[in-house]
Amino acid sequence: MPKIAEILSEEWEGQTVDIRGWIYRTRSSGSLVFIVLRDSTGIIQVTINKDDSAVVEGNLTIMGVTKPVKLNVEKISCGVHPFNKKDVCGFDATATIKRSDFGMKYGLPAIGDEITMYIEAEGVKK
Repeated sequence: MPKIAEILSEEWEGQTVDIRGWIYRTRSSGSLVFIVLRDSTGIIQVTINKDDSAVVEGNLTIMGVTKPVKLNVEKISCGVHPFNKKDVCGFDATATIKRSDFGMKYGLPAIGDEITMYIEAEGVKK
């Protein structure tokens, strides 16, 4: 399986990137819900606040450089899936990183240093 560092490069600037995984664990504490998403490369935690905002925190590795990243959730939606009739929740999130922080310096400053990542996630209740 290719690593994210082999896939993402400066040519992805402005593009949408899907990260796919599954809900590994959930827990709630008062007005907060914590969802741990997992894929074959690791885990990332989503924190959902009472006001339906969320912050996704995790580590992003590109070109062998790992940095913490916080994703801002723009939309959270839950309901019944129209095809399989199971409960489903999803969200859209964004984060802006600097390519140079991960050693991607090709084309600077002619090619912009900041990249906005767009992430969509969905979980289906079993």
